Amino acid sequence: MHCGTNYVLILVSLELSVSKVSDPPMHNWQAVNWEAFNEGLEDRLQDIPGPVPLLSEGEFHAAVHNLTAALNDITCLLVPKAHPSP
Repeated sequence: MHCGTNYVLILVSLELSVSKVSDPPMHNWQAVNWEAFNEGLEDRLQDIPGPVPLLSEGEFHAAVHNLTAALNDITCLLVPKAHPSP
């Protein structure tokens, strides 16, 4: 019985290797010694210019960069890393 269809079955077989990607370690904020973190951040903030009125966009971006660098430095130094469970 022919129903007027002109379809041809095409079967494709692919063999692809899938590499396993491991998640990078993340900061374990629950294990932070907050007293040491705050003391270290206070010390690090002493290295950047104090609070002043920001009169230009360049001064604003410099202040943001300095604050971000201070937070990143102390985070890398004092916040332990945790590997996610598989």
